[in-house]
This record gives sequence, structure tokens and C-alpha cells, in this order.
Amino acid sequence: MNLIQKGWFKWQLRQGLKHCPEAVHAWLVALPDLHAPLSEVSLLALDFETTGLNPKQHQIISMGWVPVSQGAVQVGKGEHHLIQLSEAEQLLTEESIKIHGLTHQALAAGESSDEVLNALWRALRGDGEWSRVPLVHFARIEKGFLTQACRQQYGCVPPLPMVDTFDLALRQMPPQTAVDAGKLRLNTLRQQYHLPEAPPHHALEDAIATAELFLAQIKHRPDAGRLLLEDVLV
Repeated sequence: MNLIQKGWFKWQLRQGLKHCPEAVHAWLVALPDLHAPLSEVSLLALDFETTGLNPKQHQIISMGWVPVSQGAVQVGKGEHHLIQLSEAEQLLTEESIKIHGLTHQALAAGESSDEVLNALWRALRGDGEWSRVPLVHFARIEKGFLTQACRQQYGCVPPLPMVDTFDLALRQMPPQTAVDAGKLRLNTLRQQYHLPEAPPHHALEDAIATAELFLAQIKHRPDAGRLLLEDVLV
């Protein structure tokens, strides 16, 4: 985070505390300090499956998350939620069903978006002194869709600081290197750290895969012991 990003975050935080509901407020007030050692910060690896890539046109249809604390993935505390789509939101196409395997019938048995969002905020708040920070792969997707969901559900847009394994990999590339997005995919990066291939397009499995990649990325950094939370936020 640079100075401009910090200023924007602090302004967003004030707005979020004024206008967002209690569930979001509880998470915001307990976020760890930006100068906290990364090793002491609890994270929540998070992944969404959606009907498309445009948050203003498409919908989140599943969320998966798993806590990461003290250098370990707490797989037993992972959660996976399907979200119901109303008739007006039946945006599933044959192509998207092939990708994520979620059918209309499966989603009909899901939870409301409000229920799943509340579960997410509870998981982000956690049960410790400090809230958990979202950990994702390619933050543009999760941040965009979560921003839109908050706007629609609550009429507010809270700050959404995230740690992004895609961004961490990008920062490790030599300056002026041509970026090949294919080499920054989740499973491609996992291969670089000799992690097994993870099943794609399942929100909880992708969250776990992201958590494992993050731990490997940090372990192999020479400055791992000196990293602060602000050093890895986007």
C-alpha cells in the first residue's frame, strides 16, 4: 500500500463505519493495524463462483472460504455456500454450468444472498481479538463482486483490503518483464512451488488452493520475517 492507497483506505473506513450494517461494522472496527507483522495476522482465504465476469451484470452463485492462521490452513473450519438465484437472475448458461458444475436445481436449494453475506462477515470477523483479512487469487474478481453485493444489499461500500496471491506473484517478477497472464493462474503458480494440482471451479477447493499458495509464496521470500500487513495489501 502506498500513501495514496492508505489515505483512500482510511477515508473508505470512515464511510463504512458510518453507513454499513452491524455485521460489516463489527469486522471493520477489529481489522488489524496496517503496521501489524504479517505473521501475526489471521486471514480468510476466499473464492467466488459467478455467472460471469461483470459484477454489474452477473451474480455470485457460490462462496467458499477457509481461515489461515499462524502459518496453517484451518481446513476443518472451511465453509462452502450456494446462493439461490431468483427467476430474474437465472443467468446460468450451458457454458457456465460446464465450468463450475452448478445447475439450476443445485442453486434452487441454496441460501439467500443475505444469509451467505452474513455468514461471510461472521467468518471474516472470526472469534479472536482481530478480524481476519481476505486472501484471494486475482482480487479484481472478489473485490468487484463483493463491492457490488454490498451496494445492492446494504447501500454502502466498505473498504475491502485484500491480500492477493496473483499480485504477490506479479510483484516478484523482474522489472519490465512482459506479463503472461497464463503463467499467473492459480494452478500454474502452484506448480512453481511443487504444490499438487487443485480441482478448479469449486469455491472452497479454490480457497484452500489459494491459502496453500500464499503460505508457499511467503515461505520462499527472503524478507518473510519482516513483512507487515501493509506490504501485501491491495
